[in-house]
Amino acid sequence: MRCVILPLGLVMAWAGIVRAEEQTNLFESPRVSGRGRAHVAAYDSDDATRFNPATLAEPKLKFQLRPAQFDLFVGENSINLINDLVKVSSSSNSGGDGMVQFLSQLDFGQRLYGRGQLGLLAMRFGGFELSPFFVGEMAFDLHNPVLPGAAWRIDSVAGMGMSYGWFWRPNLAVGVTVRPLHRWYTSSEMGLVDILDYTSSSGSDKASDTFRLLSGWGVGVDTGLIWLPTPTTRVGVTVLNVGDTGYFQDTGEQPPNIQQTINVGALHRAALGKWNWDWYLDGQGLMNRGGINLVRLIHGGTELGYRLWSRDNDLGLVAGLNEGYTTYGLFADLWLLRLDVTNYAVEVGHYPGQIIDRRWGATLRTSMTF
Repeated sequence: MRCVILPLGLVMAWAGIVRAEEQTNLFESPRVSGRGRAHVAAYDSDDATRFNPATLAEPKLKFQLRPAQFDLFVGENSINLINDLVKVSSSSNSGGDGMVQFLSQLDFGQRLYGRGQLGLLAMRFGGFELSPFFVGEMAFDLHNPVLPGAAWRIDSVAGMGMSYGWFWRPNLAVGVTVRPLHRWYTSSEMGLVDILDYTSSSGSDKASDTFRLLSGWGVGVDTGLIWLPTPTTRVGVTVLNVGDTGYFQDTGEQPPNIQQTINVGALHRAALGKWNWDWYLDGQGLMNRGGINLVRLIHGGTELGYRLWSRDNDLGLVAGLNEGYTTYGLFADLWLLRLDVTNYAVEVGHYPGQIIDRRWGATLRTSMTF
């Protein structure tokens, strides 16, 4: 296996990067991603409270306990790379022709991506929710412009969400989330000059700069509202990470702030017997601080769901358009256990259609509602 890892590392170091701005949230959801990442005006659900705390104002649960929730997101490029590595390592000629074959199949210009989210002992009392969480994300760019190089980002956040939602007027719900957190972050790039520096006497100093881990304690605040002009039509607004989520101390060793985003959205529900057919349309990241193509700010999708026993759709299908790319998925709530699976795509270039990164997402959640 060592004969595979070393050449692969050299290839990654020589691959170039293209600066790209990906739309990111502190939280992701396979179900939401399956309907084009549209979520601002969603109905109350365990997923919706992470994106718009105003949804907590709706069905007043006496008590809900979610002992564990695990969300996993993996890029198809990462899955293909792992499969190729397994094939090469198990091949009898992996030290020679197998390695050459593997390198010839690498598709430069793609992103390797993985993300995991863990929630433990989340509790809801009426319109109030406590939700401890841990989020870890990794992105590695393999691109090939004129100058060789590589770039990566590893980002982890742990904290506690404290959210409350209430009806300010009969048809206007508002909500707020306060989120103490700790963040660990490293992001860097490596080029040909950096590789040569590693062979010099100052290589150890260069390595410490390249792989420097930044960390800090901070508090984030989200606000949201939902207006219900009719029983089946909803309009929502959220401001996530109000004023940018920063850190208590300015030491020069803290991660970058988590940027504020302003989102608007609308939803219309059509009742089909015992089925609900929802249609979503969002405009997200309206401040557009990354200067991305405006088409990428539009998210739309649909959800066809069937309610069995909970306040939410328990069985259903989702589909949508995220930054111009198709998304789809399904979900099933079996009372104590819920499973969501989705396939979606994001743009990691500068404009729609430049560099697609298609991913799989899945949720496994346990819950008890009273």
